[in-house]
Amino acid sequence: MKTFAFCPLCAARFKTKVIGGTKRLYCPNCGYVFYRNATPAVSALVLHEHKILLVRRAVFPRKGWWDVPGGFVELREDPVHAMKREFKEELGVDAKVERLLGIFIDTYYVEVGPPSKVLNIYYSVSCRNKRFTPADDISKARWFPLSSLPARIAFKHIHRAIRKWA
Repeated sequence: MKTFAFCPLCAARFKTKVIGGTKRLYCPNCGYVFYRNATPAVSALVLHEHKILLVRRAVFPRKGWWDVPGGFVELREDPVHAMKREFKEELGVDAKVERLLGIFIDTYYVEVGPPSKVLNIYYSVSCRNKRFTPADDISKARWFPLSSLPARIAFKHIHRAIRKWA
């Protein structure tokens, strides 16, 4: 697996050593330790008339596959705010975050570099307006019966979250 070779603070070459029981990259020059942590993301489960809202991805990874509305949490952003922001950005409507459903870790494959781990924070979400205006990162929004989900679901965590929720 490819990884970083140089410290982002002083540009010295990284070395590896066990820190906190895990082999990590560290800088022998300035002491910086590179912690490869999971990236936080938010995901919405929206149910209406016994159907779940899914969005078709228009971007890599898994372009053309079905996903749930959501996205990455920005630095210093509250996850509930991130959920509302992502829902508005992706679908053009305001969302009401009802409750936390669970947190599921999964792998996210990026175009450049190694896959990363994502900490997916799932919320039960509702919205009054059911007329969606998909943004550029999704090509379509559609309601599916829980008993008849599409075969091409983008990520494993979606199945786990739906099972727990249902």
